[in-house]
Amino acid sequence: MRTRSVVVTILVFLFSACGEDNTDAYFENCKYGKPKAIFSSDTPRVESHSFRIKNREGIEEIEFESGKSLTIIQTGCDSIRQVFQFRLPGSYEKGSALKWVELTVEQFEFLASLGPEYMVFSSWAQSIAARAEFIKLAGSTEIQPGFFVGIDRVISRDHVDLLVTLSESP
Repeated sequence: MRTRSVVVTILVFLFSACGEDNTDAYFENCKYGKPKAIFSSDTPRVESHSFRIKNREGIEEIEFESGKSLTIIQTGCDSIRQVFQFRLPGSYEKGSALKWVELTVEQFEFLASLGPEYMVFSSWAQSIAARAEFIKLAGSTEIQPGFFVGIDRVISRDHVDLLVTLSESP
């Protein structure tokens, strides 16, 4: 019985050692370093905000005063990938890819409107709009040399999850 408790203790120790404590070491030699929060609780129109790093991913959750929410998942070391999951309340129908591209542009323009430090989202919106006719849902489209966007959606009865992936590789 004593041997079993020793084995359990060792396993618990090993699993805890594989957790977030090694995160800093993982990001030490990364081109982009450790993920950082993009927004904060002081950002205008933000009702709540949180940021954490889990399993080598930066996970940021934002609730806006309007009722929409945004989860941003940042991954990658030398090739960054950011997934923006906008949860938009309301009723939505499938529609064409162009409809979802336009909705994506609206969401990025909204983010840009939150302050001058977020104007980069307006640049993304313009680049996405300029390539709108080439963007297909659930795919990856180069919108500038070396920069890709993927757009998809999950429609529910009372909201839609708009999934936008920005990355340096398809």
